[in-house]
Amino acid sequence: MSQYCTGLLDQGFSRIPSEEEGPKNEPAYRGSVQEHLKLLEIGTDIITTLGRSTLLQNLSAPTLLHADLHKRNIFVSQDDPTIITSIIDWQSTSIEPAFAFANETPDLVNRYSIPESILAAVGQEGPLDDEAEDPETEKQRKAHQKDEWGCYQTFEISLKVDAPAISASRLADQNLLRPLRYCGTSWRDSAAATRQEFIELSQRWKEIGLPGECPYQPSDEELAAHKAQYEEFEMVQGFKDLVSEMTGSNAEGWFMRTIGRLRRNPIEIRLSGGCMMQSRVMSRG
Repeated sequence: MSQYCTGLLDQGFSRIPSEEEGPKNEPAYRGSVQEHLKLLEIGTDIITTLGRSTLLQNLSAPTLLHADLHKRNIFVSQDDPTIITSIIDWQSTSIEPAFAFANETPDLVNRYSIPESILAAVGQEGPLDDEAEDPETEKQRKAHQKDEWGCYQTFEISLKVDAPAISASRLADQNLLRPLRYCGTSWRDSAAATRQEFIELSQRWKEIGLPGECPYQPSDEELAAHKAQYEEFEMVQGFKDLVSEMTGSNAEGWFMRTIGRLRRNPIEIRLSGGCMMQSRVMSRG
């Protein structure tokens, strides 16, 4: 377990560029090279301490899992779609602690509607369409959401039976797991996002059941400066999530052929208040 945690931290440090190569004039929430180095030093103390806790060790059973088990990678029979004929994209499959997969949910059981937090970030209320849904459309939408909720419940029950270690990790307090999940990608995710995970863990350390004190105890000045940066981060992330939902793409810009056949073509998406965002999406294949 200690070697795995060390590997996560080494991954994070390796992604931070030198001062000379680092981008200039980035938004404050992104963080400077020095800020990221300091954050990962804090992360080293936190994760080393977590690695010794029985809470984390109980969620660390070595687990083999397909890391990209989404609809685009599952082939079914044309005559009977309940029969799976093949599963592709195994290149990311690996053996890792069970908690590493705790936040993975296949897109075939994801919720259909855009999260309310995203709609709130862009001032949207109700459906994205300009006009309110008619009763029949609303009925169909609710039926669709009910079906997807049934799929989600089936997925969770199946995990309890077939992959209890992953199920236990999904039910665990995620403030315990998120610092490990994101310390290796802090440069990609931003300093504000990484710091938020450390702060939340610090504030809930005793409540989660961890022994002793959290190695990170931010000052009032740090918390005040972080609050402004994190609000900016959430605003930007909300727009990114909205664009992903509306284009059917993921965080890397991939989207399915059935949704569109554009390759590196700009898509203009009009948001509330006359704001326009341009997003580049790329198709696979």
